[in-house]
Amino acid sequence: MSECPKCGGPPVEARSGYDTTLVGYAQCKVDPTRHHDDNCIHKSFRCSAGHVFSLSRVRRCGDDVPGQGPACDWTGRRDCQICGDVLKPDDWPDVPEVPYEDWRKRVT
Repeated sequence: MSECPKCGGPPVEARSGYDTTLVGYAQCKVDPTRHHDDNCIHKSFRCSAGHVFSLSRVRRCGDDVPGQGPACDWTGRRDCQICGDVLKPDDWPDVPEVPYEDWRKRVT
């Protein structure tokens, strides 16, 4: 699920930050200050062979409230037409994050 789609190698680093799609979402019924946001959240990774690829992880209740756990057991979809045929992992791989400016120097 978290391998490079070109060579199957594991990711060795990630670009800091992420991108997201912009589809609407609903409020949590248990805690209306949190949302059930099923927008895809993409992060860029690089494998040891230098290939750059994007992964989206499964969303959970309250992902929009940093530093707090979920208010209920809602989870988003594992599959998505935008993300392609790859099933979303529960979490992103645990690899070092590289600031955007340094990332650009490494992958260009």
